[in-house]
Amino acid sequence: MIRGAVALLCSGCTLFAGCALYATNAPEPGKPCNTSEASPIADGALAGLSFLGTVVSIDEATSEFGDSDAGTFAVITGLIGVAFAASAVRGLVNIGKCRRHQRELYDDAVALAKRRAAMPGASHRHDAWELTRTAAKAARSGDCETVIAVDKVLRGLDDEFHRSVFTRDVAIARCFTTDEIDVPPPTETTTPPELQQPAPEQPAPTP
Repeated sequence: MIRGAVALLCSGCTLFAGCALYATNAPEPGKPCNTSEASPIADGALAGLSFLGTVVSIDEATSEFGDSDAGTFAVITGLIGVAFAASAVRGLVNIGKCRRHQRELYDDAVALAKRRAAMPGASHRHDAWELTRTAAKAARSGDCETVIAVDKVLRGLDDEFHRSVFTRDVAIARCFTTDEIDVPPPTETTTPPELQQPAPEQPAPTP
């Protein structure tokens, strides 16, 4: 009975064999890099279920009145388990590469910001854009830890840009729902003093 239930589950699971092989990938230019561990975990669970079917089948095959087909079933479930396990391992490797790649992008952006900040009269707006692009790419891959780190750097670099651009990005905003980032409320934008129109001169009173 147990073997029959495992057989039914395994036959349905084979439709999703190797989820991590399709859901994850190594870093490639212009291609999103998935850092979610959901697919490798699913593959690991299915591998465990398949190996359970193998153990049950072996036990039944070696029993005195066991099923003659139990040995064949043990081989099939064992191969399925190996396929799922290999997919889970490959997925975890790809996720590790993606996370290292995104961390390198973040470190490069921070290093660039520091170099520009050391230059006399350097503008921080370009650096703010680069950091925001890094955070948006990380957010779209589910890496909210990088978004939080960029958030802290950007607040100190260009607080006005942080409020008006960074916190309004849709992908980045999803990470705000984790309550890990304290998002300041938007404030009214004010015209810089150099762009304000001078007040018209009042004519001098006549004597």
